[in-house]
Amino acid sequence: MAILGAAIGLVSGAGQVFYFEVLEAVRPKGSQASSLGWIWTVEGTFMAFGSALGGWICQHYSPRYALGLTTSMTLVGLLVIFIGWQRFQPANKIPTVEEDLNAQLDSTSDQFRH
Repeated sequence: MAILGAAIGLVSGAGQVFYFEVLEAVRPKGSQASSLGWIWTVEGTFMAFGSALGGWICQHYSPRYALGLTTSMTLVGLLVIFIGWQRFQPANKIPTVEEDLNAQLDSTSDQFRH
């Protein structure tokens, strides 16, 4: 069980590094806290939903089904990372000052544009 836990930790750790690298590349400069806060809000919402669903599955069906779904969803997440790797390559480049300024201007309303 310890070996399996270490393997899951290795996979999820690599996922977290990938997550932070993509977040760093796509967010506008100066928005570290707000971008991380929004992502954590979405993650927390889905984790709460998943916990509630897991409890319902355990109560109405079997804890084995819930554990099986957890394992399969972890593998699906890994599969999504491997399949989406090439699609996220453009997000790996550091934006130029002009691209960053354009992203900031696009996120504001028309009244603030020059």
